[in-house]
Amino acid sequence: MRDYVKNACEEIDAALFTGDSFFEKSAREELKAYILRWQRRLRELEKSAEREAAEEAANAAAKAAGKNWRSIAIWDYSLKLQDNTSTDEHETREQAETVCRMLKRDGLGGQGKHFPLHTRVEEIE
Repeated sequence: MRDYVKNACEEIDAALFTGDSFFEKSAREELKAYILRWQRRLRELEKSAEREAAEEAANAAAKAAGKNWRSIAIWDYSLKLQDNTSTDEHETREQAETVCRMLKRDGLGGQGKHFPLHTRVEEIE
């Protein structure tokens, strides 16, 4: 934690435990609103860190399997995919580009029902 954030937390902690700032109900309600907001943000940060760790593990596994390219498709919300995204790993850029072209032309699973909003290819690092 950075020093300025730690100092701010220490001041809030001191104010809370001395009690002098929170005798009034309105002050406690205001503090509760801050705490709830901070808790929501912490959950978001933890989920983001988990996604990053999972992505790093998936990248390492793909690289170990000789797959250096990823095709990525972005879908509308009706498919209820995590982050509205599907990905697949490929040995070559050409394979990844072919998958993207097929998704645009034929849709998800080649069924012609659901088409991606956007596709792209990226190198796995």
